[in-house]
Amino acid sequence: MECVTESIDKVLISAPDTEWSKAVIEAVLSRFKELAGTLSFDLETAYYTNNRYDVGLWCDGLSLHFGYDGNQFPKEVVNNGTSSSSSTKPRAIFLINDSSVSLRPYNLLTEKTVKAAQIEHIMQRRNQSTEGSTKLVSLSGRLVDEHILTWVESVYRGFTPQGLPTFWKQSCERKHLCKWLIDNNKKKCIVDQFEKDLSNWYKQNEVSALFPSYFTSVLDPSKWISKNGQFSHTQQWINGGRYSYYLQDEFDFPMRKVKHDRHLRGQCIKLIGGDDSWMGKLPYPSPETRQQFQQAMKESAQQIPGG
Repeated sequence: MECVTESIDKVLISAPDTEWSKAVIEAVLSRFKELAGTLSFDLETAYYTNNRYDVGLWCDGLSLHFGYDGNQFPKEVVNNGTSSSSSTKPRAIFLINDSSVSLRPYNLLTEKTVKAAQIEHIMQRRNQSTEGSTKLVSLSGRLVDEHILTWVESVYRGFTPQGLPTFWKQSCERKHLCKWLIDNNKKKCIVDQFEKDLSNWYKQNEVSALFPSYFTSVLDPSKWISKNGQFSHTQQWINGGRYSYYLQDEFDFPMRKVKHDRHLRGQCIKLIGGDDSWMGKLPYPSPETRQQFQQAMKESAQQIPGG
């Protein structure tokens, strides 16, 4: 949070509704607030049945916590608690998952999304169509050439007010998809149906990605390779390895996937107090508890209507 919240006025942590999840989240937030001092944003938590991985928690947070109806937020959310209609402003929304760590302070994605939301707002006030204007900005995406995006990854994304309804229809209204699958097949289905497919629901010029998830021919890594060694052109940054270091060294890529890379360089840890040993003391669930949680997820997913 310390590295991606500049200019952000509200943060919601949407997490599984279990005792161990609440204990871990509250311990982390307590530490964060203690070291951060005065926060520049409202920090809230909400807990829901985790039956669709990150997608379900995002959708539940948007609808059940913020009152989003698939088209707009309540006026009190848009106006940020003010009552004057003249204070209404475009509300950009950012979705980020918990599987990556920030390597440095980073706000370019925020700036680009907010700028797109402002342009969209002006066009609407002029009764101009917003079709073709930027509606989704992703940190990373797969390019088949310099201009065509076939996959915007879910690690970190920003939506304009006109871009969020498309995400809602594609990801939140089709909640029954994948519900009968289990384990790795379920996870793959969710990635394919809700993540990889999302860019197909927008016009090509309405979606952008700031970094290439995979190597693309517009890059020339020859100088970096001569110093650091060859990497496969089929490598994805998420899996760690030389390509991820190439993006970091040459383009200042701001994040690293924790699951696949334990050797983090320059990560934002100043609010951990320079010592992350306390994280090992968090009340993590036992293997038995996690197994019970996984089983509960499967059973809950199968009860989702539809399909």
